[in-house]
Amino acid sequence: MKDESKSLKRKLASRAGPNPRPLPETGRGAIPRALALLAIGSVSISLAGAAPTTAPITTIHLPALSAAQQALANTSHSPAVRAAYPFDYARGHRLFVPCPIRGSMVEINTRKNKIVAVVSGLPQIHGIALARGLGWASCGAADGIGEIDLIHPHLIRMIPAGSGPSTALWDEAARLVYVGDHAGKMARLLNPETRKVVATIPLGGEAAQAQVDTRSGLVYQNLEDTSEVVVVDPKKRRVVKRFSTGPGQHPTGLALDAYGRSLFCACANQKLVAIDRRSGHVIATLPIGTGAHSVAYDPGNRRVYAASSGSNEIVVIRQQRGERFTVVGNIPVHQPVYAIGVDPNTDSIYAIGSGEIDVLNPR
Repeated sequence: MKDESKSLKRKLASRAGPNPRPLPETGRGAIPRALALLAIGSVSISLAGAAPTTAPITTIHLPALSAAQQALANTSHSPAVRAAYPFDYARGHRLFVPCPIRGSMVEINTRKNKIVAVVSGLPQIHGIALARGLGWASCGAADGIGEIDLIHPHLIRMIPAGSGPSTALWDEAARLVYVGDHAGKMARLLNPETRKVVATIPLGGEAAQAQVDTRSGLVYQNLEDTSEVVVVDPKKRRVVKRFSTGPGQHPTGLALDAYGRSLFCACANQKLVAIDRRSGHVIATLPIGTGAHSVAYDPGNRRVYAASSGSNEIVVIRQQRGERFTVVGNIPVHQPVYAIGVDPNTDSIYAIGSGEIDVLNPR
């Protein structure tokens, strides 16, 4: 896996131009989470400086929904369809997809693009933290964190953790699981060895998606109701900074440029806001579609993808030098997309709907 990680770093560095940004060192967090898009059959994507290209697509069918689950899936504003979708690099070419409506986690082999395991018993699962062959899933309906064995996939136990947890991250610097409560408006730090909550941190708002800076260990947390991003220091166990999303209202999706300084907030009022995570200043505001649940960043191609479940499209944004951003195209999709992810090993884009995951490999 070390050789694979080094190869990926060389790939990213080669795309960065003559003065590439320094890349994070080894470890699970060295490769950032990214994003995805959706379509069926083939899609033409028009990107700045490039002619439209046609990309092959594979569709991965998720387990069938019951009638009640399908009714929930049709409610685009339901909190049960918001989730984060992490790749697990340490195990190699694995995508773990929380399926909130089904109450399960689906493991996908991204080399074969096939489902290899399903773990149930995770009501209203939203996010998964990954480390050392274990996963910790935030389960909003259970007010708890599901501890999962990833080697022999099954639910080990449910750990009480707050009120309506909506996001979960592994913080390698603090060696703790970070859990953001949507209903409780708190962050909780879970010790994975003792399985106890060791700190409760008031956030001042409803936690939506979060991201961790693997170099500093700082956690960036969207607050949906107050239109803010708070910076949580797990070592100090408190909020250390608070940023307004400015013209962007009710942020849900969040992505982070691990090699630069930008945060990308997908907001309910059809705006994507780029924020300088050092100063907290809004550096760009761009139009996106309705129902923007998820956003992701492709570090190799320097693109931001914002998925919009209401307008059934993916907005493609190019990051240019000097932290300038341009919308370069919209990709129409055939179903609402609630989350997107990009595998930086292959550039494959994963667009997750309520019943299918469509895979696109852009050229």
